[in-house]
Amino acid sequence: MSIPIWKTVLDEYSSKPEPARLPPVDPARRRLKPHERKAFIIQAAADIIAHKGFQSMSMQDVANEIGTSEAALYHYVHSKDELLTLVLDRTYENPEADHATYAEASGTDVDGHRFFYFPRSCVNLIGYNMSRSQMVRMFSLLNGESLNPNHPAHEYFTQRYFNNWAYFSRINWVLPHGMSLDDFHHLWRLTMSAMDGLQYRWFAGEIDNLGEEWLHFSDNLFPPTEWNHLLDPTLYTPEDGCLSHLGLLTRGQS
Repeated sequence: MSIPIWKTVLDEYSSKPEPARLPPVDPARRRLKPHERKAFIIQAAADIIAHKGFQSMSMQDVANEIGTSEAALYHYVHSKDELLTLVLDRTYENPEADHATYAEASGTDVDGHRFFYFPRSCVNLIGYNMSRSQMVRMFSLLNGESLNPNHPAHEYFTQRYFNNWAYFSRINWVLPHGMSLDDFHHLWRLTMSAMDGLQYRWFAGEIDNLGEEWLHFSDNLFPPTEWNHLLDPTLYTPEDGCLSHLGLLTRGQS
C-alpha cells in the first residue's frame, strides 16, 4: 500500500545534506573551551570509526584528525575505551533522534486518546537515518565489531536490545485487533532486524535508495489488509471512532 505521506517524508530526508560532523573552525587556530574541545574530539573519533571501525582506530588517528598531539587528548579522555563510550552516548542516540522518530507518528482519536503508529515511526527512523548516514555507518560497524565478547562495546549492544524493547513496550502503540504483546514483540524484532539488514546492504552499495527499499519491505511487515488505517495517523478519520480498544496500553480498560 503506497501512502503518499511516507514517500514525502523519505524524499524530504533524502534531500537534506549530511550534517557536518566537525565544527566549521580549526580548533588549533583559536582557543576552545574545554567542553568544546571535548566535543570536537568525540566527533572526530566518530568520523574515524565510521571509516575504519573502532578496533583499527588509534588515539593518534584522532589527534591527527583535529591537529593536536596524542598526549593532549588525554587531558579530555583517559583512554580509547572511554572515548568510545562518549561516542556512543553523545553522537547516535539523542533527543533529536527520538523527536524525528516519534513526533509525527502520533495521533488522537475522537475521544482524545493519544496513540503512536508503529509503521509510521519506522518510516521516520529510516528517513532520519538516511540524513545521517555517517553516524549510522559508524554505529553499524561498531555493532558488528561488538559481536566479539572482548569488544568494549559488547555489553552496550547486548543491553541495548533489552533497553529498547523495555522503552517500546511502554508506548501506547495502536495495533491491529488481536495482536498480543508477544505478537508485537516478534514484529518489533523482525522490523528492527530488517532495518539493520537493509542499512548494511545500503552501505555495501547493493541498494541505491534505502527509502524506496523500505517501502517495499513495509508491505510485507505491515500488510495493509491487517493494518489498514493503523499504518499512519493521517489515515485516521472521525468515522474510525474511539481506538482505545486497540491501544497497547489502553485496551482492556473500561
